[in-house]
Amino acid sequence: MIIRIITLIWFSLTFFLLQGISQIRFCSWNIANLGKSKDQASLSYISSTLKNFDLIAIQEVNTGTDGIRAIKIIDSLLELNGSSWDFAVSEPTSGKGSERYAYLWNTKKIKLCGFPWLNQELADSMDREPYLGRFALKKDTFLIANLHAVPTAKNPAREIAQLHRIYELHKKERLIYAGDFNLTFTHKAYDSLRTRTYLDAINDIKTSLKTEIRENEKFANSYDHILYPADRVSSNAGGIIDITLDFESLKACRKISDHVPIWAVLQKNKKWKRPKD
Repeated sequence: MIIRIITLIWFSLTFFLLQGISQIRFCSWNIANLGKSKDQASLSYISSTLKNFDLIAIQEVNTGTDGIRAIKIIDSLLELNGSSWDFAVSEPTSGKGSERYAYLWNTKKIKLCGFPWLNQELADSMDREPYLGRFALKKDTFLIANLHAVPTAKNPAREIAQLHRIYELHKKERLIYAGDFNLTFTHKAYDSLRTRTYLDAINDIKTSLKTEIRENEKFANSYDHILYPADRVSSNAGGIIDITLDFESLKACRKISDHVPIWAVLQKNKKWKRPKD
């Protein structure tokens, strides 16, 4: 309990000190099987966990209408905190293991530019093609690629190695990749992104949960990442929200998700100048 209180104080203090600064408090979360499996209490817990962020990317939303309904409920619960929120949910992805993605954003801070879209260029090489959304913080725009790679048994490195193709299509933008990559950032599959100055805002911290605690370890793998191009985006804080501290067991926590939320504070790199046409 003491650890949980200290964590909340530090987390709240970090966000308080950043109020009014031109930065995005960004969160990404693979919320396992988000749809019928989540009751009202679970959705209330999820919204409470997310309420301090400006922009949120969610993976693993059910393809049925229950997935969309769950996002709508989270959005309405977020608005109970006094802010104005909006959301976007993707169509089901086209390959095996189909799911939806979602974005939620605080409209007092963030503006959506156009409409988010599933990246068709990677639909043939990724089972769950990324969901791209362009968002504005004042006059600065950021393009988010929300993604969920295939499980480790299906060789996610093959998909990760294709992500640079999105960069090539959007060379003039501040492109951020976020989601569940099912692969640690130390893998060579990320080399094409590393050569383009990409860094992991959470430094490859473990983000997925074991089924049970073994040898005092509850976390399994470093699979979730927020990757940003250091030449055009800066990040001065990032990490995880350890939701396991709110539950009496890993089994109870995993009813929410088998992944913890990851977060980063992002802003433009003032030294970068957008290339001219």
